[in-house]
Amino acid sequence: MSKYFFLFCFLLTLGCSTKENSNDSGKNPVKLSYEIDTVQIDSGDEFLFLKYDLLDSDLSKDGKLFLNVDQLSNQIEIIDLENQRLIEKIPFEREGPNGVGPEHISNFQLLENGNLCFSNIHKLTILTPELKMASSQYFYPESFEGDSLPEKAEIPTFYGQLNSDGSKFVGFYDLFWENEILGIAIIDLKTDHLDLIPNDKLDYLKELIYTTVFENGSKITTGDAKYIDYFGNKLIISTSAKNELVIYDMEKDSLWTKSYQSKFTSDLKKGSYKTESNSDLALKIKDQEVYFNHLVYDTESELFWRYSRESKSNNPEFPDFIYVLTAFDKELNQIHEEKLDVDWTHKPSIKFIKDGMLYTYINLEDELGFLRLKPKLEND
Repeated sequence: MSKYFFLFCFLLTLGCSTKENSNDSGKNPVKLSYEIDTVQIDSGDEFLFLKYDLLDSDLSKDGKLFLNVDQLSNQIEIIDLENQRLIEKIPFEREGPNGVGPEHISNFQLLENGNLCFSNIHKLTILTPELKMASSQYFYPESFEGDSLPEKAEIPTFYGQLNSDGSKFVGFYDLFWENEILGIAIIDLKTDHLDLIPNDKLDYLKELIYTTVFENGSKITTGDAKYIDYFGNKLIISTSAKNELVIYDMEKDSLWTKSYQSKFTSDLKKGSYKTESNSDLALKIKDQEVYFNHLVYDTESELFWRYSRESKSNNPEFPDFIYVLTAFDKELNQIHEEKLDVDWTHKPSIKFIKDGMLYTYINLEDELGFLRLKPKLEND
């Protein structure tokens, strides 16, 4: 039997601008309790690809399988989350009619119809569950009809996301090498029609860029993480630097922001590292400042969850981090935030939610592990 058969069968079963402020609602005060544990994936005699912290991975629709792309050996690792073990590794092609290309894979997405999407900076390739070519699209300015990209602007595919059936791509258009976001890009992949929605609500990121200048005159800019996610007819945009969401309603062509105030952390990165000439020290200072991860939606509780952290130490060599978990309702109102009683050393990011538990990747002595936090909200 073909080793693709398991993957094939399993996956086939699967305008105007306003601003709002939101804090914990006083109408229905709640308290949060939580349980934490750690699980390790049994990989047998195999080594799992952990080099990029599961950057190119995704969860199956029913939450039973976790797929991780090993782009060095060109294999897809299929992990059974019910039994916490590696099932098998399936090779994919780089070259030829079913090849995803030789470039670095910067994003991976599993679609509801079982198709698999591989992205690099300028190319998006979709394979069928049998790993045969479904479509391949280069994201160059001349590739699209509709709106025209500004001079020097690009649409990096790794920032973006496909809708559930893979017919539409949403992401950012930017001046990539200047780390400057210009707005939202929406592409109909069936017609190659491009819509651009200018957005200056992320302009604060330009003030937080750190530039390293080398002796030969070359430069590297370091910016903050940007996130864009589908939620129904809306796009939710956020960054690691600010306690704020930008929401775009695609049906109403309406763009607005929701700002939040935390009781435990700063609401905006200070950028104090920008005055530091020593780049190593600057990055340590940057790492101490507030960091907001992206929101992840739990269909079971109908809540969004987000981790954030900030060091309360003034010494970058000896950080003292606090970790905060925040809950938001479906309307993106902040319901509750909780300072966690933990002594973590990693930067927590919710990889996915399964059975009401927030899964965060951790490296357990070069073995794949997940830290699982199960929150419970109750009326106070």
